Amino acid sequence: MESKAFKDGDEKIIALQIEKIISNSLMHQEYFRLCTAGGSSPKKVLEELVQREKINWSKVIIYQTDERIINNTHQDSNYYWLEKCFGKVSALIWPFYNEKDEESSKREYEQYLKKFCNDDPCPFDLLILGFGEDGHIASLFPEEDNLCEYNETVLYTTKEYKGYKRLSLSLARLKNSKVTFLISYGLDKFKVIQDRKENDLPIFLFLKNQANVVWNYSI
Repeated sequence: MESKAFKDGDEKIIALQIEKIISNSLMHQEYFRLCTAGGSSPKKVLEELVQREKINWSKVIIYQTDERIINNTHQDSNYYWLEKCFGKVSALIWPFYNEKDEESSKREYEQYLKKFCNDDPCPFDLLILGFGEDGHIASLFPEEDNLCEYNETVLYTTKEYKGYKRLSLSLARLKNSKVTFLISYGLDKFKVIQDRKENDLPIFLFLKNQANVVWNYSI
Protein backbone atom coordinates (compact mmCIF):
# COMPACT_ATOMS: atom_id res chain seq x y z
CA MET A 1 0.00 0.00 0.00
CA GLU A 2 1.30 3.42 -0.96
CA SER A 3 0.62 6.24 1.51
CA LYS A 4 0.42 9.95 0.75
CA ALA A 5 -0.17 12.77 3.21
CA PHE A 6 -2.27 15.75 2.17
CA LYS A 7 -3.60 18.84 3.88
CA ASP A 8 -7.30 19.45 4.33
CA GLY A 9 -8.06 21.69 1.36
CA ASP A 10 -5.71 19.92 -1.04
CA GLU A 11 -8.40 17.54 -2.35
CA LYS A 12 -7.91 19.07 -5.80
CA ILE A 13 -4.59 17.20 -6.05
CA ILE A 14 -6.32 13.85 -5.49
CA ALA A 15 -9.06 14.80 -7.96
CA LEU A 16 -6.46 15.54 -10.62
CA GLN A 17 -4.91 12.11 -10.08
CA ILE A 18 -8.31 10.49 -10.52
CA GLU A 19 -8.98 12.55 -13.62
CA LYS A 20 -5.79 11.20 -15.16
CA ILE A 21 -6.75 7.60 -14.34
CA ILE A 22 -10.21 8.05 -15.88
CA SER A 23 -8.97 9.78 -19.03
CA ASN A 24 -6.19 7.24 -19.63
CA SER A 25 -8.57 4.32 -19.12
CA LEU A 26 -11.19 5.69 -21.52
CA MET A 27 -8.58 5.78 -24.27
CA HIS A 28 -8.82 1.99 -24.54
CA GLN A 29 -12.14 0.98 -22.96
CA GLU A 30 -15.76 1.99 -23.49
CA TYR A 31 -16.75 2.78 -19.89
CA PHE A 32 -15.04 3.73 -16.65
CA ARG A 33 -16.50 2.06 -13.54
CA LEU A 34 -16.13 4.25 -10.46
CA CYS A 35 -17.32 2.89 -7.12
CA THR A 36 -17.40 5.28 -4.19
CA ALA A 37 -18.29 5.27 -0.53
CA GLY A 38 -20.63 7.81 0.96
CA GLY A 39 -19.84 9.73 4.11
CA SER A 40 -17.59 12.70 4.67
CA SER A 41 -14.21 11.19 3.69
CA PRO A 42 -14.60 11.10 -0.12
CA LYS A 43 -17.05 13.99 -0.36
CA LYS A 44 -14.57 16.84 -0.83
CA VAL A 45 -12.61 14.85 -3.42
CA LEU A 46 -15.75 14.06 -5.41
CA GLU A 47 -16.87 17.68 -5.32
CA GLU A 48 -13.50 18.61 -6.84
CA LEU A 49 -13.66 15.73 -9.31
CA VAL A 50 -16.96 16.74 -10.91
CA GLN A 51 -15.40 20.08 -11.83
CA ARG A 52 -12.91 18.35 -14.13
CA GLU A 53 -14.34 19.32 -17.52
CA LYS A 54 -11.88 17.17 -19.49
CA ILE A 55 -13.50 13.96 -18.25
CA ASN A 56 -16.00 12.36 -20.66
CA TRP A 57 -18.62 11.91 -17.95
CA SER A 58 -21.08 10.20 -20.28
CA LYS A 59 -18.72 7.20 -20.19
CA VAL A 60 -18.43 7.09 -16.38
CA ILE A 61 -20.62 4.66 -14.42
CA ILE A 62 -21.03 5.41 -10.70
CA TYR A 63 -21.56 2.64 -8.14
CA GLN A 64 -22.22 2.93 -4.41
CA THR A 65 -20.39 0.86 -1.82
CA ASP A 66 -23.40 0.88 0.50
CA GLU A 67 -26.64 2.56 1.46
CA ARG A 68 -28.95 3.12 4.40
CA ILE A 69 -32.50 1.77 4.22
CA ILE A 70 -34.06 5.19 3.83
CA ASN A 71 -35.83 7.31 1.25
CA ASN A 72 -33.42 8.43 -1.47
CA THR A 73 -34.38 12.07 -0.97
CA HIS A 74 -33.41 11.99 2.71
CA GLN A 75 -30.20 13.83 3.58
CA ASP A 76 -28.86 10.72 5.36
CA SER A 77 -29.02 8.78 2.09
CA ASN A 78 -25.69 8.28 0.34
CA TYR A 79 -27.51 8.33 -2.99
CA TYR A 80 -29.01 11.72 -2.15
CA TRP A 81 -25.70 13.54 -2.03
CA LEU A 82 -23.98 11.42 -4.70
CA GLU A 83 -26.79 12.17 -7.15
CA LYS A 84 -26.62 15.82 -6.13
CA CYS A 85 -22.88 15.77 -6.85
CA PHE A 86 -22.89 13.77 -10.09
CA GLY A 87 -26.14 15.35 -11.25
CA LYS A 88 -23.95 18.26 -12.34
CA VAL A 89 -22.38 16.04 -14.99
CA SER A 90 -23.68 13.27 -17.25
CA ALA A 91 -22.32 10.28 -15.30
CA LEU A 92 -24.76 7.40 -14.83
CA ILE A 93 -25.80 6.58 -11.28
CA TRP A 94 -28.47 4.19 -9.98
CA PRO A 95 -29.84 4.11 -6.40
CA PHE A 96 -28.73 1.19 -4.26
CA TYR A 97 -32.04 1.13 -2.37
CA ASN A 98 -35.18 1.15 -4.52
CA GLU A 99 -37.44 2.43 -1.72
CA LYS A 100 -39.51 -0.77 -1.91
CA ASP A 101 -37.75 -3.60 -0.06
CA GLU A 102 -34.30 -4.95 0.60
CA GLU A 103 -34.47 -8.17 -1.44
CA SER A 104 -35.61 -6.53 -4.68
CA SER A 105 -33.04 -3.76 -4.11
CA LYS A 106 -30.31 -6.42 -3.88
CA ARG A 107 -31.44 -8.08 -7.11
CA GLU A 108 -31.72 -4.80 -9.00
CA TYR A 109 -28.30 -3.61 -7.87
CA GLU A 110 -26.71 -6.93 -8.79
CA GLN A 111 -28.10 -6.42 -12.31
CA TYR A 112 -26.78 -2.86 -12.38
CA LEU A 113 -23.32 -4.16 -11.46
CA LYS A 114 -23.47 -6.46 -14.50
CA LYS A 115 -25.23 -4.14 -16.94
CA PHE A 116 -22.11 -2.69 -18.57
CA CYS A 117 -20.04 -5.86 -18.26
CA ASN A 118 -21.88 -8.34 -20.50
CA ASP A 119 -23.57 -9.86 -17.45
CA ASP A 120 -20.25 -10.48 -15.68
CA PRO A 121 -19.32 -8.80 -12.36
CA CYS A 122 -16.30 -7.05 -13.87
CA PRO A 123 -13.82 -5.18 -11.66
CA PHE A 124 -14.27 -1.58 -10.65
CA ASP A 125 -11.69 0.57 -12.43
CA LEU A 126 -11.40 2.71 -9.30
CA LEU A 127 -12.74 2.35 -5.78
CA ILE A 128 -12.83 5.43 -3.53
CA LEU A 129 -13.11 4.12 -0.01
CA GLY A 130 -13.25 5.60 3.46
CA PHE A 131 -13.23 3.79 6.81
CA GLY A 132 -14.47 4.43 10.30
CA GLU A 133 -12.58 4.79 13.56
CA ASP A 134 -13.94 1.33 14.44
CA GLY A 135 -12.38 -0.06 11.25
CA HIS A 136 -15.59 -0.53 9.27
CA ILE A 137 -15.74 -0.05 5.50
CA ALA A 138 -18.89 0.50 3.41
CA SER A 139 -21.55 -1.02 5.71
CA LEU A 140 -19.35 -3.92 6.77
CA PHE A 141 -18.92 -3.51 10.51
CA PRO A 142 -16.71 -5.41 12.98
CA GLU A 143 -18.19 -8.68 14.28
CA GLU A 144 -20.88 -8.73 11.57
CA ASP A 145 -21.87 -12.36 10.93
CA ASN A 146 -21.68 -12.17 7.13
CA LEU A 147 -18.54 -10.04 6.97
CA CYS A 148 -16.52 -12.63 5.05
CA GLU A 149 -19.38 -13.91 2.91
CA TYR A 150 -17.74 -14.57 -0.46
CA ASN A 151 -20.74 -16.09 -2.23
CA GLU A 152 -22.75 -12.87 -2.22
CA THR A 153 -22.33 -9.65 -4.18
CA VAL A 154 -24.75 -7.47 -2.21
CA LEU A 155 -25.45 -7.92 1.50
CA TYR A 156 -28.34 -6.78 3.67
CA THR A 157 -27.18 -5.77 7.15
CA THR A 158 -30.05 -6.62 9.46
CA LYS A 159 -28.44 -5.06 12.53
CA GLU A 160 -29.02 -1.35 12.93
CA TYR A 161 -26.05 1.01 13.04
CA LYS A 162 -26.72 4.59 14.08
CA GLY A 163 -30.43 3.99 13.59
CA TYR A 164 -30.36 2.40 10.12
CA LYS A 165 -30.35 -1.03 8.56
CA ARG A 166 -28.20 -1.07 5.44
CA LEU A 167 -27.29 -2.57 2.11
CA SER A 168 -23.63 -3.08 1.28
CA LEU A 169 -21.37 -4.55 -1.35
CA SER A 170 -19.65 -7.64 -0.01
CA LEU A 171 -15.98 -7.69 0.92
CA ALA A 172 -15.20 -9.85 -2.11
CA ARG A 173 -16.96 -7.41 -4.43
CA LEU A 174 -15.12 -4.43 -2.97
CA LYS A 175 -11.80 -6.23 -3.37
CA ASN A 176 -12.58 -6.78 -7.06
CA SER A 177 -11.15 -3.35 -7.90
CA LYS A 178 -8.21 -2.47 -10.13
CA VAL A 179 -7.17 0.57 -8.08
CA THR A 180 -8.28 1.84 -4.66
CA PHE A 181 -7.95 5.33 -3.25
CA LEU A 182 -8.33 5.05 0.52
CA ILE A 183 -9.12 8.45 2.05
CA SER A 184 -9.08 9.41 5.71
CA TYR A 185 -9.08 12.52 7.87
CA GLY A 186 -7.90 12.85 11.45
CA LEU A 187 -5.37 11.33 13.81
CA ASP A 188 -7.72 8.63 15.14
CA LYS A 189 -8.26 7.11 11.70
CA PHE A 190 -4.57 7.45 10.92
CA LYS A 191 -3.77 5.39 14.02
CA VAL A 192 -6.21 2.64 12.96
CA ILE A 193 -4.05 1.92 9.92
CA GLN A 194 -0.69 2.85 11.40
CA ASP A 195 -1.00 0.78 14.60
CA ARG A 196 -2.51 -2.33 12.92
CA LYS A 197 -3.52 -3.81 16.26
CA GLU A 198 -6.80 -5.35 15.11
CA ASN A 199 -6.04 -7.29 11.95
CA ASP A 200 -9.54 -8.80 11.83
CA LEU A 201 -11.18 -5.40 11.33
CA PRO A 202 -12.97 -4.94 7.98
CA ILE A 203 -10.42 -2.40 6.75
CA PHE A 204 -7.58 -4.91 7.26
CA LEU A 205 -9.53 -7.75 5.68
CA PHE A 206 -9.92 -5.50 2.66
CA LEU A 207 -6.24 -4.53 2.56
CA LYS A 208 -5.01 -8.13 2.93
CA ASN A 209 -3.35 -9.19 -0.35
CA GLN A 210 -4.96 -6.20 -2.09
CA ALA A 211 -2.84 -4.62 -4.82
CA ASN A 212 -2.79 -1.02 -6.07
CA VAL A 213 -4.03 0.76 -2.94
CA VAL A 214 -3.12 4.42 -2.39
CA TRP A 215 -3.88 5.70 1.12
CA ASN A 216 -4.42 9.46 1.10
CA TYR A 217 -4.51 10.74 4.68
CA SER A 218 -4.82 14.11 6.38
CA ILE A 219 -4.06 14.50 10.10
